[in-house]
Amino acid sequence: MLTSVPSTEHLRILATSDVHMNIVAFDYFSDAPAFGASLSSLSYTIADLRRSASAEDPPRRTLLLDNGDMLQGTPLATHLTSTNDVDAPHPVSQVMNDLEYDAMGVGNHDLDYGIEYLGRFATSLAAPLISSNLRLKDPRNWLVPHALLKRGQVTIGIISVLPPRTVEWSYPHLGGTISIDDMVSAAQAAAREVRSAGADIVVALAHTGIGNKPGEDALDDLAASGEIDALIGGHIHKVFPSDDYKDHAPANLEKGTLHGVPTVMPGFAGAFLGCIDLDIERDETGVWSLRRGSGWIAPARKTGIVISPTVKAAEPAHCATRRSLDRVVGHTTKPLHTYFAQVQPNAAMALLADAQAKAIDAARQGTEFERLPLLSVVAPTRCGGRGGPWNYTDVPAGELSGRDLAQLTIFSNMVWAIDVTGAEVAAWLEKSVSQFAVIDPDKPGPLLRSDAPSFDFDIIHGVSFDIDPTQPSIHDPATDAVQPAGARVANLTYNGAAVLPDMRFLLAVNSYRSCGGGRFPGLSPDRAVLRPRLSEREALMRYLEGNHPPPEPAAWRFAPKAKGLRCWLETGPGGLTYLDQVAAFKPGVPQLQGSGFVRIPLTL
Repeated sequence: MLTSVPSTEHLRILATSDVHMNIVAFDYFSDAPAFGASLSSLSYTIADLRRSASAEDPPRRTLLLDNGDMLQGTPLATHLTSTNDVDAPHPVSQVMNDLEYDAMGVGNHDLDYGIEYLGRFATSLAAPLISSNLRLKDPRNWLVPHALLKRGQVTIGIISVLPPRTVEWSYPHLGGTISIDDMVSAAQAAAREVRSAGADIVVALAHTGIGNKPGEDALDDLAASGEIDALIGGHIHKVFPSDDYKDHAPANLEKGTLHGVPTVMPGFAGAFLGCIDLDIERDETGVWSLRRGSGWIAPARKTGIVISPTVKAAEPAHCATRRSLDRVVGHTTKPLHTYFAQVQPNAAMALLADAQAKAIDAARQGTEFERLPLLSVVAPTRCGGRGGPWNYTDVPAGELSGRDLAQLTIFSNMVWAIDVTGAEVAAWLEKSVSQFAVIDPDKPGPLLRSDAPSFDFDIIHGVSFDIDPTQPSIHDPATDAVQPAGARVANLTYNGAAVLPDMRFLLAVNSYRSCGGGRFPGLSPDRAVLRPRLSEREALMRYLEGNHPPPEPAAWRFAPKAKGLRCWLETGPGGLTYLDQVAAFKPGVPQLQGSGFVRIPLTL
């Protein structure tokens, strides 16, 4: 018989998201400990919050969940995919088992190494791997649409969604073997299904964030759907609740809610842990419902320990990764860095573009494309932004090691080629230069927009052009919207002659961009005309083995009408070493910002 006095269960949900293979507290690029962020550092925070939950009166029961993008992001990930011992448990699943994870959602980057690799990980993971909107054309029993977990008298339903645009991003690795449903409708259906299966409350692992990009940002809509009791977001590598959202009307930062739903986004790389405390009450009829809930963020504990006891399973792979990165693979006569890659032509980008072009030039021999003018497009992947002030490529002149190659090619992209027109080259560049803020001739301001990722700053090598940052951009990088505006790209030429709209070029490009990543105009998975089975890193290694002379830098500049305009660039502190390289911009006194970036006044 039910008691007439309702009973209450107290629950604490702990959540990671976008760890991106930062398992141990180590920076593989500098070969040094990095104590600020990692799953190893976060393991102490997890233990602290489990302890404090159990010490409450009455005690809180805990769940530990992951919101995806665990398996890609550091050289450790590359090492594990290259060894790929199918008979051994995956080290990261062992680590997650030791930390006692209760469930994991699939993130877009978890698909970067293919379905079989994800399956190897999932089959040695004690927790269920969940996706409510990812459909495999060949279904596997290690991927489930939802899960039911019991804590005390309460049954918790766990659902999970990821962005539909993952179909584009993962095409080079998966082809057409997956489909992904709309996040909001899939979450609503999964929530109703899991409640029918016995869930008292529903927790959503939502690999999506707060924003306006179609097919990518859906956290607001999920919170407002009326089907979800607690929400873990991610994907955009931001923190919620935080002051980043102080002007976001649906957010209550004090309570940690979005549209009234307890919500967290725990940043990335293991820097933060998302925490949601829920009080769940049973009424006189026996129905459990959420009475109150709040979300908050806890930082990783800076312990000075590289490998905590609960991530020891990753130690052999970590040591093997360091050994593999020590190998010398080439030489550079000049430093390769990205501190000023958005200010002037860049040696690191020129090296990548030339390696890519050489790979495509070899692949096109004997094809209908061998006589087309060959161009190559690259963007700086480690260039500040969400990765913070230390997220820059910085390779000194001299020997190049595997560690340096890892800095230059951090993603598992392939080298492909597409057949483009002069009009498409111009449109491509217009999308790329949406990076720049509109500079007011009468008032200094930022050179770059804070909401435009550096990895979308595509520079096409082989053509010359001017960039006019006094003009508004045709593209809004925050929303992918196209808006009426004048052209920012001028004097576009090839071999000294104007690039005409109907001219044809063969463009070397990475597979992510070719398939539509970044929403550059006219790109889709079927655009590639050459697809050699060669990764960007393999192409660079072959190039270095060929002992080529230093490549010519890209031929772009700020338009003459922008000359004399004052602005500022925020870059990493390491850029101060190379300040003489931007002497033409008359750099002013650098100022260290609270974010850790350095603000450098420039005159264009």
